[in-house]
Amino acid sequence: MLMPNWQESLIFSVTQSITGDTFLDIPKFEDVKNPDYKAIYTTGVFGGLSPDDARIVFFIDRIQAETINEPPERVGEQRVSKITREALIEVHMAPTQFKRIALWMQKNIQTYEEVFGAIPLEPKKSTINLEPKKDV
Repeated sequence: MLMPNWQESLIFSVTQSITGDTFLDIPKFEDVKNPDYKAIYTTGVFGGLSPDDARIVFFIDRIQAETINEPPERVGEQRVSKITREALIEVHMAPTQFKRIALWMQKNIQTYEEVFGAIPLEPKKSTINLEPKKDV
């Protein structure tokens, strides 16, 4: 779990008994899900940092297709008529937490790539010819 330093200092406290023994008090954690919790799939993100705030907006691009009705040789084919970028959630945090999340993500990427190989930043180029067939 990623926590700011002030939370770490609040969670772990040292207690000294009457006899002089020192104990580390570590509270029990309980994992619960907020009633509004939801899992989302995202196709992109944008956001940024200011001195007092960091924000990330997750979005999904939704493709709207339409069926072609003419010319006759293309009737029934589909094409993309519109792409709608739908903002799903905006997350605000302290810049320090923003950086901790970035470091956590980088560590997970490194572990993944050690096992499965490099993750390409660009999708593989399609070898499918998307041009309409022409009669010869």
